[in-house]
Amino acid sequence: MGMAHYSSGKNGFQYYSELHIARIPDAKLKEIYILEDQYRSSKEYQDKYNEKDDLNWFQKVTLELQRRVLLETGILDRDILMTEEEKEKCIKSGLEELWSSRQFIQNNPEFNQLTVYLREDRSRMGGLMKNETIPDVAISDRNGNTTTMCDYYKSLQKVDSRENRYLFLIAGSVS
Repeated sequence: MGMAHYSSGKNGFQYYSELHIARIPDAKLKEIYILEDQYRSSKEYQDKYNEKDDLNWFQKVTLELQRRVLLETGILDRDILMTEEEKEKCIKSGLEELWSSRQFIQNNPEFNQLTVYLREDRSRMGGLMKNETIPDVAISDRNGNTTTMCDYYKSLQKVDSRENRYLFLIAGSVS
């Protein structure tokens, strides 16, 4: 999971969108985002996230957290008499409303400071195309050592001098 995952309100680099979904009112959405951010950074949920180093686990914890927030803010009424199937359908609808809401507040600076995945989202679809020259940008390894993309590529050529050497850069964040 990361900034481009549907639970953050994105589907890849696009905003998550379910066109049939009703919009959560701004005041309620603000309350939801604030509570979600408090829980996400709490010791309780940080401990849960740290139980496993697994994207499926992170997704499960995030969905549990978001369900809890929707119940506690009154978006989902836990006291209505419903079958388990109806409750699940209602919860799914509430989650989709939450995820879809990001498209409506994407240019609102106040809302964009309320949750970590809004504050810290730097994900953008890049413009680099096949066979283009890569920009010489600073990169860091897991140990915090820095170099430039071009210097790193040159260091690979010293180890293996094959002419058709390719460099793939895969970057991301799990937060």
